[in-house]
Amino acid sequence: MKHLFQIIGSSLGRFSYPVTLFLLCFAGLSLRLVFIFTPGYVYDVQIFRTWGQEVNKYGIVRSYSSLPTYIEQPNYPPIMMWIWGASVKTEAWFSDQKITLPPNLLMKIPAILADLALSIVIFLIISVLVNRPTALIASLLLLCNPAFFIDSSIWIQNDSIYMLFFVTGLLLFMRNKYLISGIVLMASILTKPQSVIFVPVGIYLIIVMVLTKRMLISDLFKLILGLFTSALLILHPFIIQNKVNIIWNLYSHSIGYYSKLSMNAFNFWWMAYADKSREIVSKSPFLFGISYRNFGLLAFFSYFAKQ
Repeated sequence: MKHLFQIIGSSLGRFSYPVTLFLLCFAGLSLRLVFIFTPGYVYDVQIFRTWGQEVNKYGIVRSYSSLPTYIEQPNYPPIMMWIWGASVKTEAWFSDQKITLPPNLLMKIPAILADLALSIVIFLIISVLVNRPTALIASLLLLCNPAFFIDSSIWIQNDSIYMLFFVTGLLLFMRNKYLISGIVLMASILTKPQSVIFVPVGIYLIIVMVLTKRMLISDLFKLILGLFTSALLILHPFIIQNKVNIIWNLYSHSIGYYSKLSMNAFNFWWMAYADKSREIVSKSPFLFGISYRNFGLLAFFSYFAKQ
């Protein structure tokens, strides 16, 4: 299998690697444009658009409390809210110019572009860890992975956006750009709450690196400085208005916000239970008295600890 991957990677790299990577991204974009007229997951798209409108109308801080209580309140951090606001504002501009676009195109574009950028960053990381032919295969697999293009171009979800920040932060970390890495990693955390699951793993790895002298104390301070600088820049509207509690509550309440095994996520539980995963409570017993939720966390952290 490894030899087969090398042959495929070498074939992909017949042209210069930048040209091949560009062609892969173009193919990935073309694949996503095939689904450009699909309406997406209608409820989510409508609520995302509503939140974006509130950002444009009231500003980022008030947008978290401006909606009537019978409408779902914003449960995403500021960066994603700003992105939806920009998408909605751009839609309005095209409408004013009497230019007709495919429905929800501008709501899809951020995640689609993030898919393409993510494939490039993955190429750069795998090039360092393995080799360029293998990196091309990794980029190809990401661009053609149904979980990615369905998520971004059909369902109009945004997981690739926070993952782009996260993986870019890892690349910068690998290149010893600790200050910038901290800035970008915090941007990932302030894009989607789910990104906090990587925080315990990150802390563990950093402690190990410091103790084994693979990371200097000065580098650790650079990373922390980057994290705090990014947080201050992104959250400064909330800090100025003494509303940081909004963000704190958003993250503290996100734990257990969705109590079911899967809310249509492409995960193990959906593969095992399909539609029934929407009915099973994640805290109910699964194996040897361990809940589904805790079993998933144990499996996740055990995998990364082994790495």
